[in-house]
Amino acid sequence: MQTSYPETRRKLLRLKRPSARMSEFWLNEIQASLHVISAISKLYPKSYKRKLKPLQSAFNDMRSRSFSSNNGYDEGATSATEVMVQIIHKHLFPLDDGWSFDMMSSFGDDLMLGIEVIGYKLNMDGYDDLLNSVLEDGNVRFGFPVMMGILWGWSDYSFDAKTVWAACNEKLGWGIPELPDFHRNDDLILDVRMLRRRLKKHGLESVMTLLEAVDGSTGNIFFDFDYEYWQPPTLNAENLILLHQVWEQAKPMLDRCIEAEKLLEKVPDAYRKLVDAYGESLRPRQKGQ
Repeated sequence: MQTSYPETRRKLLRLKRPSARMSEFWLNEIQASLHVISAISKLYPKSYKRKLKPLQSAFNDMRSRSFSSNNGYDEGATSATEVMVQIIHKHLFPLDDGWSFDMMSSFGDDLMLGIEVIGYKLNMDGYDDLLNSVLEDGNVRFGFPVMMGILWGWSDYSFDAKTVWAACNEKLGWGIPELPDFHRNDDLILDVRMLRRRLKKHGLESVMTLLEAVDGSTGNIFFDFDYEYWQPPTLNAENLILLHQVWEQAKPMLDRCIEAEKLLEKVPDAYRKLVDAYGESLRPRQKGQ
C-alpha cells in the first residue's frame, strides 16, 4: 500500500538526526580514511584492495548499525579509527603502544599521528633518574647513554663528576677509572666526521649511529622526535607515505644501534677505544660555533 505524503513526512521527522558534533566526527573519519586509502594504494598498487578490506568492512558495519533501528541514527556506532590504526601500524610504520583507540581521541576528533619513537634518545630532564637506576642495578645496556651524559655534563651531580664516573666505571666495567680531561669542556667541539673515521678504524662504526640516536641527531623522526616539545605529524596521504619511507630508513639504523650495544658489551676495551676516539675528535671551538 502506498504511503501518503503527510505520513511519510511524519515518519521522516521522527527519525533521530545526527548531532552537528557527530556529523563532524564522521566527516573527519571519512577524510582520514581517504588519506589512508590513497597512501596504501600508492605504496601497494598490486595488493591495496586486500590490505584495505578491513577498512571497507568497518565502514559497512558502521553504516548498517547506525541506521538499522527505527530511531535512525546511533551515535554509539563503532569508529573506523581502530581499523585505520591497525592498517597504518601493520603496513606503513609503527604507532606508539600507548596511542590506541581506547586511550586516545579517534581520528574523528584529531588527525594527529602518535608515531612510535625508538627509545634511544637521552632526555636531559630524566637523566639523573637513569643514572641512579643504573648505579642501583648495574644494567650494562645503559652504560653508553650514562657515559655520554656524564661527558656532556648533564647530571645534577656534575659538581662531583669524578666520583660519579668512578662509581659507574666500577659498576658497569668501562675499564676507564678516571674521568677524561675533556669532560664538559665548552671550548671544544666534536668533529663528527673525524669521530666516524676513528670509530671505523677500531671496528666500532655502528657506535656512531648509537651516539647520534642517544643525542637525538640522526635526522630520522622515529629516533629524534620528542612529544614534549614537538607537535605530532598530521594524518594526510603525503605524510603517511613520507613516514613510511622514513621508517624504512630507520630499520637498518636500529639494527646498527643493536649491533653497537653488543659490541660495547662484548668487545674488550670497547669503551676505552670509544673514549679515546671521542677525545681525539674534539677540536677548539671557532668563533660563532
